[in-house]
Amino acid sequence: IGSCLPFYGSFKENSLLIHIDGGASVSANSVWTYTNGSLSMIHSDWDSLKRVVNYFNDNEVTRKVLGLSEKDHLSMPGKLMGLASHGKKKQDILNELRNIENQKKIEGNILNSIIKKGLSIPEPTTYWGFKDIAATMQCDFEDSVIDYIRKWKNATGCSHLYYSGGAALNIHTNSRIENELNFDSISIPPVPSDCGLALGAAAVAEWNDGRKIKRTGPFIVKSSLEEKQPRKVSSRRIKEIAELISNGKIIGVCIGNAETGPRALGHRSIIARPDKIDIRKKISEKMKQREWYRPLSPMILDDVAQSCLQNYNKNSLLGNFMLGSWHLNPEFTALFSGVIHVDNTVRAQVIKQKDAEQVYIYSLLKELKEKHGIYGLINTSFNRRGEPIVNTYEEALTSAEQMGIDAVWAENDNLSDLIFIENEEKNERKN
Repeated sequence: IGSCLPFYGSFKENSLLIHIDGGASVSANSVWTYTNGSLSMIHSDWDSLKRVVNYFNDNEVTRKVLGLSEKDHLSMPGKLMGLASHGKKKQDILNELRNIENQKKIEGNILNSIIKKGLSIPEPTTYWGFKDIAATMQCDFEDSVIDYIRKWKNATGCSHLYYSGGAALNIHTNSRIENELNFDSISIPPVPSDCGLALGAAAVAEWNDGRKIKRTGPFIVKSSLEEKQPRKVSSRRIKEIAELISNGKIIGVCIGNAETGPRALGHRSIIARPDKIDIRKKISEKMKQREWYRPLSPMILDDVAQSCLQNYNKNSLLGNFMLGSWHLNPEFTALFSGVIHVDNTVRAQVIKQKDAEQVYIYSLLKELKEKHGIYGLINTSFNRRGEPIVNTYEEALTSAEQMGIDAVWAENDNLSDLIFIENEEKNERKN
């Protein structure tokens, strides 16, 4: 919960603070309140949500459905969420999932039958049974988390929610919390899972010591001892990048400091136009070697979000760190055909003019919309499958060449460059 402090400042009065994770030192979930200037824990346990959280962490059924081993548990959440949207919740599957006593075993006639059949076909994730298992797991998780948070909201009467732990990366659940539970505000950090623990612990230590926590954006990972911050935007460079993107080029971005957390937010991203399915497939399935069923996300301007996204609240914080999902208004579907998921949702990152560290991305999005009629950008992390997001300029160039990215856009106080990549495939075509 302390990982919320650097990004939102000191807790608001009358706040409910909840963590839900795969496990910690004494619990899998905990509930706190911040009232009358005091932080108090009111509940923690292992059992309330451990079963549904384990769908995304340590579950033999999930491993079989996704074709994963035990060592692949960190990749489970994104894959399971992606596949879930392709299926439907089934009550008979849910009944057996709820009766499993040992998450490391497959129990139940229906589950065993589905898994046996699914594993016998060449691409198991295309099998309706596997899709429905994933969808049922996702629905069970959402319903359980919503009921848990609603219970404590009613018990405490708190107006604001601070929410963290690995479960807070489940974007469909976050959007349901926002739409159904009527909090005045919902604050989720860009590092809600284990990757934010050290930062959160340091923030809590300072806060307990009576120090005011300075609010920061997510771009706190330095690639060197030098300060690397975006400087005054070059309109010429923005026009050049926009022209390349409008022509279908794929650009790797290496701007200033890198993001903290698992989501690329514009400083270490791969970007492209969001209205071409073939570009999405090239980036996701060929360059990054991701599974066919996983979506990519768009970056959009705040005014575009208000026009394009159903039930979008301009005061929502979920779009800041790509932590929510929204349905698209039908008239905008064609503009986002490369990033819209099978359930007609988009996991959008919303860029606002006041975001000082996003001046380049804001300017690029504005140029694309006004001059090219392109309403956003594909935004996915700048890395290959199984590798961390790039940090340094040199890593960006190496990964771009290996993936076949067209160019790398680098900007900070000491560097302004656009490097066109000559990869092996292009050289072969030339020859």
